[in-house]
Amino acid sequence: MKITLEQVQNNIADIANRHEYSEDIIYELLAAYGRSKSAITQLREGHLNKAESEGSVLQKDIVYFRTFPKGTQLELQVQELFEDPLTERYKPRYLIATNLRELAAKDTIKGTTLSIKLADIDNDLDFFYAWTGDEV
Repeated sequence: MKITLEQVQNNIADIANRHEYSEDIIYELLAAYGRSKSAITQLREGHLNKAESEGSVLQKDIVYFRTFPKGTQLELQVQELFEDPLTERYKPRYLIATNLRELAAKDTIKGTTLSIKLADIDNDLDFFYAWTGDEV
């Protein structure tokens, strides 16, 4: 059964407005948009993770996520993820760079970008909505 928009809104509301985040935010986001628990577990355990560097998560066709230190220009890091040979090989839908306070992302199919504070993610829940299996 597919997740509903109302469920996504509730799930994202649970993530928004926190004072701090951990590298687990990627798994929380995937779960909030209805990705299966088994796929998230396999990704977390490394079975589906194609990333080659620490602090990175790469799942084929889904996401390329990497954390960076505070002060890093996240939009530039998203561009570097876009140019990474692993992106060409595994074709993740979303490229995400975060310092665990802010997030920059690119939808590689639509070509749209996002740059927000993580605490405000509930204002842009439609950006990652394709993870539900639907398009907005």
